[in-house]
Amino acid sequence: MIRAQDKASSGWVSRIIHRYEGLYPEGQADRTAVAAGLEKSGGWWLAGELLVLADTLGDPKISSIIHTMLNPPSRHSRVTQKQRHAVADALLTRYETAWHVYATAMGKTVDELKSARDD
Repeated sequence: MIRAQDKASSGWVSRIIHRYEGLYPEGQADRTAVAAGLEKSGGWWLAGELLVLADTLGDPKISSIIHTMLNPPSRHSRVTQKQRHAVADALLTRYETAWHVYATAMGKTVDELKSARDD
């Protein structure tokens, strides 16, 4: 279940993608930026919209990973980097760039995200 507090702000998305574009080569920057949204902080998903979008891809393996991420087998379970990267790779295969992944997930345009500040 994705709660309201699990949704990313446009400003955060813009900052995180710009930051990773400055640190990594193109493909790695996109993968790292999308994987960052698939992490939890304080019990909240940083960008829960990505999980919803990934589930619409129709890939049974990705859907299974998402189910495990949302419904961990125990309270001690953690989402692994391998799981985050598998979901990020599936999203990037479909949408090509981190900007397009986040824009689609959030129902915004790439230009809106690129120009976003804290909202």
